[in-house]
Amino acid sequence: MASVFQPKLPADNYETVYWSDVHGSAASLALTHAAVDAAGPLLLVCTSNEEVERYLRELKYFSTAQDIPVFGLPDWETLPYDSFSPHQDIISDRLKTLFHLPELQRGIVVLSVTSLMHLLPPQQYIAANSLNLRQGQALSIDAIRKQMTLAGYQAVESVMEHGEFAVRGSIVDIYPMGSALPYRLGL
Repeated sequence: MASVFQPKLPADNYETVYWSDVHGSAASLALTHAAVDAAGPLLLVCTSNEEVERYLRELKYFSTAQDIPVFGLPDWETLPYDSFSPHQDIISDRLKTLFHLPELQRGIVVLSVTSLMHLLPPQQYIAANSLNLRQGQALSIDAIRKQMTLAGYQAVESVMEHGEFAVRGSIVDIYPMGSALPYRLGL
């Protein structure tokens, strides 16, 4: 039997492996160690959104020393007939995960059973609607303004939430979905 520091992973798609005697945050520690040796990313499916949040906190804590990326795919937390949209932070977290997922060579993705049941947009859609900037790139303020508006961003006086942008002279502030902080561009 493997220890919590060297958990056994399935050898192929047909093998099932059970871990036992793993209590509390030791499960997150075991998953982090398993992700180091895994041939690809690990998918952790949780029973509830609260469990997802707990595992995300624990996995991010344990994975920093191992340099293992941890992503969450939170549930929309809305019902199909609700007249309001999901919170901007939820949309941002989902887009961040979906953007990084195709290139993820190793790491851990955490989601709930309800998130697992939702359809996802095609990879090409996420790539086509992403704004990739590099330092020194020449940009037009009108082009940025048009692209942000087409992408559904709101023009505001001061950027405070995901999905907002502000233009003041030759300075553009953008709070992209999937970003922890807003960006300031000097054009």
